[in-house]
Amino acid sequence: MFAGPSDTSPGAAILGHALLRAAAGAGSVLVGLALASTLPAAQLHGSLAALSGWFGAVAYAAELAASLPLGVAADVLAPAGLMLGGALLSALALVLLTLTAALPLWFVSRILAGAGVAAVTPPLLAVLARLPDSEARRARLMSLFELSMLAGLAVGPVLAAQLWAQAGDAAFRWCALLCLPAALLLYRGTAHARTGHEGEPRGAQALGSAARNALRSALRDASLRRLAPAWLCFNCIIGLWLAPTVAYLLSAADVHHRQYLDGLFANRPAALGWLFLGYALVFAAGLAGWALVLGRLGAARVLRLSLLAMLAVSAVLFALNHCQACGPAPRAGLLVLAALLVMLESGFTPAALSALAASLRAERAAGAAMGIYSVLFGVGGVLGSLLAGALGRARGMDGLLFGTAALAVLSWASLPRLRPQRHCLRSG
Repeated sequence: MFAGPSDTSPGAAILGHALLRAAAGAGSVLVGLALASTLPAAQLHGSLAALSGWFGAVAYAAELAASLPLGVAADVLAPAGLMLGGALLSALALVLLTLTAALPLWFVSRILAGAGVAAVTPPLLAVLARLPDSEARRARLMSLFELSMLAGLAVGPVLAAQLWAQAGDAAFRWCALLCLPAALLLYRGTAHARTGHEGEPRGAQALGSAARNALRSALRDASLRRLAPAWLCFNCIIGLWLAPTVAYLLSAADVHHRQYLDGLFANRPAALGWLFLGYALVFAAGLAGWALVLGRLGAARVLRLSLLAMLAVSAVLFALNHCQACGPAPRAGLLVLAALLVMLESGFTPAALSALAASLRAERAAGAAMGIYSVLFGVGGVLGSLLAGALGRARGMDGLLFGTAALAVLSWASLPRLRPQRHCLRSG
């Protein structure tokens, strides 16, 4: 029923996903740069910062809203076609920004950008989940998928800055061109991947019925329900640390909390960018390491180890945050220890994806399940961002560390209910 490894090139598809994420990340940064230099001031009814925030929120909301229906579509339609369309839609979104300065069309562009990414991520995850490979290879693919997402997000801002400096408005078109090889790689890597409904009637009514059955099957899946609370808590942690609150606390000169990290980069904001780049590199190194060993250790064990590492990171950073009287050597030691622990905690997401894929890899509802998974990722990001604002205002960096530890404990508490699943869901 499903294509084997010889029919599908997951490496090519994952590389295409990285390119698409890089183009999307660069496009988001280019929007902010364009707002600051090209849009007529008369069109701006609020601050540039607020407007750029709305553009980002619209793209994120569109991706969140489209993930579930497009994941369900991947169960009844060719995933390669969906991903090809998503990559081309992302290119169109970038080109649209070069055609007009009208703000309503810029919002349309951001909606298209979010939908384009959503047309790629759940279907690609469904294809990877369906591959009839060994547990070790499946774990490696999920780690590489996460690495491709991180690489794209890290490369995007750097690419945007360089293109804007060299090409100005034409930078949007160059980023759109990057979507074309991404589209080709995604299509080539998944052209022979099949849905769970090969050979069944293809009429509109039959497809609609199959889609509804796939969604119901995914919602009934015990493995997905058991993993959802831990996944939601972990994504809240991600949203908490990716929120603008972190950059504000580290760089604001008027933060009143008596902590070492609060306002640490107030007089050298450029160093903050290097800090985030260093974190991305450390996290990427962790993902690369987990790609080699995750399959041998097992997903459940890695999930628990990652959460323990997260608790330890919180404790180490708390010690650093109250190390005002420490010398350079103790601070450097704490930073090295924190980096090693971050590499350990990076295994949570690929382990969670591997655990879910183990029960869905020959499954008619794999696309719907990965769509739900993507929705929980978005919801966690939104909740984590809101939580960061509240905790940062109340307790500064300590508040974020306490929140991280509490969410890690909640995530751990839900993991004992996670058991290996050997069943295959039935559609309908």
